[in-house]
This record gives sequence, C-alpha cells and structure tokens, in this order.
Amino acid sequence: MSLVTIERLDDVAVVRIDHPPINAGDAEQRAALLAAITTVKGWSGLRGVVVTTAGRHFYAGSELREFDAPLTDPQLPAVIAAVEGLDVPVVAALRGLALGGGLEFALGCDGRIATPNVELAFPEVGFGIVPGAGGTVRCARLIGVEAAFDLVTTGRRVAATEACDLGLVDEIVDDGELLTRALAVAGSLGAKRRLVDVDPESGFADRDDLLDRLPRRHRPNVRIAGELVVDGVSLPAAEALAAERARFDELRVSDESNSLRYLFFARQAAARALRSRSAAVPVRRVAVVGAGTMGAGLAQLFADNGYGTVVVDGSADALSRIAGDTIQTSTSLAVCADCDVVIEAVFEDMQVKHDLLRQLDGIVRTDAIIATNTSYLDIDEMSAALSDPGRFAGLHFFNPPQRNRLVEVIPGSSTSGQTRSTLGALATALGKAAVPSGVGDGFIGNRVYSDYRTQAEFLVEDGASPADVDRAMERFGMAMGALRRRGHVGPRHRVVAA
Repeated sequence: MSLVTIERLDDVAVVRIDHPPINAGDAEQRAALLAAITTVKGWSGLRGVVVTTAGRHFYAGSELREFDAPLTDPQLPAVIAAVEGLDVPVVAALRGLALGGGLEFALGCDGRIATPNVELAFPEVGFGIVPGAGGTVRCARLIGVEAAFDLVTTGRRVAATEACDLGLVDEIVDDGELLTRALAVAGSLGAKRRLVDVDPESGFADRDDLLDRLPRRHRPNVRIAGELVVDGVSLPAAEALAAERARFDELRVSDESNSLRYLFFARQAAARALRSRSAAVPVRRVAVVGAGTMGAGLAQLFADNGYGTVVVDGSADALSRIAGDTIQTSTSLAVCADCDVVIEAVFEDMQVKHDLLRQLDGIVRTDAIIATNTSYLDIDEMSAALSDPGRFAGLHFFNPPQRNRLVEVIPGSSTSGQTRSTLGALATALGKAAVPSGVGDGFIGNRVYSDYRTQAEFLVEDGASPADVDRAMERFGMAMGALRRRGHVGPRHRVVAA
C-alpha cells in the first residue's frame, strides 16, 4: 500500500497521506511525501496543491522510536522546504490530530482549512525536546510571539474554534466539505503565503517577562523552547530555523529526552495491560464512601469531570466540608444503590473495610463495581467479604487526587476482565496515567516511596539534617522532600521546614 497518493482534480493536485492508524511521520512516510511533492512540482498548469489525509488524522507527529538512533533522510525540514519551494500555493486540509511535526508541516503550507474535530499542539516539551522543523519560527510569525510562546512551552492541545481564533487555521468547515473547500482555496489563492517570508512581530512583551511566566518547576528544555520563540523573531528566518534545529538535535539525544520517551511508551504499555477481551462498561454515576481528605478529593475529581457523584459518611460534620453543588452527600449507604462504581475510602483497617463491603454487597446493583482506595491492604483478603469478588479491585489514587496523575489499578486473583477494563478506562477518562499493579504490600508507588524514604533516613543517620535532605530532593525536582512529606524521620527526629 502506498503511504502517500496523488491525483489531479482539474488544475489542483491532491496529496493524501495514508499511513494508518494516525499518519505518524517516519522515514518511509517522509520519503513518500517528498516524492509526491516532487512529482506534482513537475505537473504543468497547476494552480494549487491540497495536502490531506486518507484517514481520521492529518499527521499525528513523528515516530518517537526513530529518535533513539541517527535520523534518516529525508528529514522533516527538507520535506517542508520542498512544500515552500513549490511555485503554487499549498493548502493543508486538516482533520483529527495535527501534532508536533504534523502541525509544523501544516505551518509550512500556505493555508490551513480544518474540520471541527481537529486538535493542534506542539507536544515536544513533554518529551524533553523542542519543535525541530520550524514550529517556533513559523508559529510566532503567524499568530504572534506571546500566543506561540504559550503553545510551544505548554504543549497544550488547541481545538478547532480556538485554533481559528488564534489564526492557526484560516477557517473551519464540516468534514464532508473539507476537500471541496480546500480545493477551492488552493485554486484561488494565486500566490504563495510562506510564513518564513512574513515580517516577525516586534511589539510583544519584554523577553525576560515572558520567560518569567514559565512555571517555577519547569524542565530546562521548556525554557529553551521559549527562548527559541522570543529570540527567533529577531533573526532572519533561515538563521532561526537553523538555531531551532540545532537545539532539537542536541536535546533529542539527551538522557532526559530518552527517559521521557521511555516513560511515554511505558504508559502505553500499562494502558494495554489493563485491557481485556471484556469491554469496559459505561460509568455515569460514582459513589465515594468516606469523606476524609482523600474521599473529598476523589468526589471533587469525579464531579469536575462530569460524573454524577455522591459521598457517604457517618459524620454530618465531615460531609459539611464537601464543596460543590454537584456533589450529593448522605449518611446512608442506600444512596449507593443506583451507582455504577462505588469506591471505599475509609480507615485503613481490614475489619472496618470488611464490615463496609458486606453492607455494600447487599445494597449496590449486581452489575456495579466496588473498588477500594487502600494504599497497602491485601485486595484478595478484602474481597472475601463480597459474594462476587469478580466485581472488586483496588483503585488507588494518590493525594491530592485532583492533581496527581498516577492511579494504580490492582486486580485481585478473582477480579473479572470487565472490572479490570472498566476501572482502567475510568482512570484514563479522568486524565490519569493508569498502571496495573499486583497484590503486594504498598503496591507500586508506596513501595518505591518506602525505598527512597529509607535512603533519606540513612542520610540523616549519617549526619545530614532532615531539612538539608529535603532541600536537595526539592532542588532535584521533587515537589516535596521525603522527610517533610512523612512529617518525621523517627522517634527522636522532627523535620524542620526547609
């Protein structure tokens, strides 16, 4: 199958990328794309070119596995240069994802038409690198320095309406009209509109002021990305492109980028491991039993993500601290009867949990899932309180659950595939990184924490102060040192705030 096809519709050439599932850019795809552009360059009588997709997504970024070795030619800057080198205008017809190199390719075109489902982003900073095919240069010349600075340094995704408001895309049309409209625009532009020929913006905020807006705990590559945006507009486009590519090549082979790419693929593997042949069931209403710090945080997380949410606790005072009109509170477990998932977040005591689970077993629907947020206790021993342990598993969030991305899904020996799939899908829908864990003391996160806390305590025994140990950990990038998080080192030591 050809990765790129070309056809002529009257006086406009159509180039379709066909590299399922997401048109990720690898060496083979880039070569096919460059060959197609070279071919249409030789067609006489053309008034324009449309580049689009044969599938759901325009071009969802580069194939990250290629970054582990020297990049193979043709590289993406050469492909974009070929687009800019055509004598006729090129219009990118965008649908689905246009991320990273895909967005950079679109910016190398003379116009951009999008469907309502399009999502645009520069995700490079999340992989320890920076855009490397002109993203910082062309984006700043198209939408201005401050807007480009935001997109490049945050990596956030932009939906169609915002993309149009920013000027990233020229117009939005229904999917069925995408090709027709792109053909019309390509045939009528008449002249090239290369962003590298645009005079860059000069009246933006002070350079240092923009860079000072970066979060305090940002990675070094994020600052480099911001510097490329603000400094690139003071350079000729060719020099700015060369500077960007040099930093990209430097960062691509860094230990940090290698580690972040490993983390990305590890998360994908974790998500696959939570799937089963049994499809996940829809979850619309969730109950949280226990209105303590974690229970309240969980309730807020579910409510903020649009789930019908109820919190149950025997203490009316505890329930009074639950915020938000969208969260129902009750002192009676009976309100759990119509919930799809019930999560217990009560005191870490096996007998307390057994008593609660036995009560829930006689209240909730037979098709409802019961989960525990326990940090340490044995899932299999806990499930013995239920008549159907297949619908039970651990779903361990970390505090504060609204901010912490990690969620451990802990199937017991009897947990069904459907329960496993549903809890994994639920965590993902909440924007979390869900990882499967075996049954064991502390599961994954707390076992890791126990090890590095032990090493921190060894440092104190060797003579370091708790404050110095925590300060070093926080300088390394941790949000809080292990000893301050714990609140104490041992019976004779009290942590002093760093």
